[in-house]
Amino acid sequence: EYRIAESSHNLLSQGRYLFPLLGIASLVPAAALTALPARWRPAALGAYVGGLVVLELAALGLVATRFYV
Repeated sequence: EYRIAESSHNLLSQGRYLFPLLGIASLVPAAALTALPARWRPAALGAYVGGLVVLELAALGLVATRFYV
């Protein structure tokens, strides 16, 4: 990353340093789901997973437009 920044004079931010925090960050939605009544859990989980799919598609679209267009 340092060599890329030096050669192109652009900062390249990589998310690999945040990967260890994902396990801790996954505890927040898990705790929120357990706090909900059992009746609302399937809908809340579906909305959460759907939001993650939308976020993934948006990230893929951003990468595709940034590097391939």
